[in-house]
Amino acid sequence: MGKNTAERAALHRAKMTEAAVACFRDKGVTMEIPYAFLWGRQPIDEYNDDDLKDVRHALQNQGRALLEQHPISAAFVTPPHSLLSYIVIYDGHHRARMAPKIKVFDIPARVVLIDELAQSLDVKPEGLVGRFNRETSIAFADFKDRNPALPKPRYVDCHVRTARDLAEYFQNRAYTVTPNPRTVLFQAELAMPQQLTQS
Repeated sequence: MGKNTAERAALHRAKMTEAAVACFRDKGVTMEIPYAFLWGRQPIDEYNDDDLKDVRHALQNQGRALLEQHPISAAFVTPPHSLLSYIVIYDGHHRARMAPKIKVFDIPARVVLIDELAQSLDVKPEGLVGRFNRETSIAFADFKDRNPALPKPRYVDCHVRTARDLAEYFQNRAYTVTPNPRTVLFQAELAMPQQLTQS
């Protein structure tokens, strides 16, 4: 890759990041998401051990306040022709992964719809859905290789279609009353490789 091409690619990535930050800031709905509903996109080798330790140390010192001040960013993915919607972490994997270590299982988040994020990034929604589907599948398979008994994260019941509906869904604990029979609890944090959780 030539220098100019590399520079253009780096500039494009920076613009994409800026656009995503603006999207979550301006359009995101604040809510608390049970850890079991969060789908990660990062495989194990994309987690930095030092960063995990730093985040865990910060959480131990500042507690839940750190997560409230710096919520994760997540997209609410509603694939066309599917009854299974889900929530994918866009930014904040390390925070989400360490939160259960301080007994925080409802994760503060700013959530946008997949269509809103795609529009901000100037990409087609179906392309972004496909990308997230691939990334979450790869990440989950990577963790499941470490722990074959690891269940999948939960899906969101099909009647929830907007971010505000989603916030109400979690606030009212609707999923505990009418659970989707096609979903299972996600306990990835409790099954994390031990070497990544040492202080």
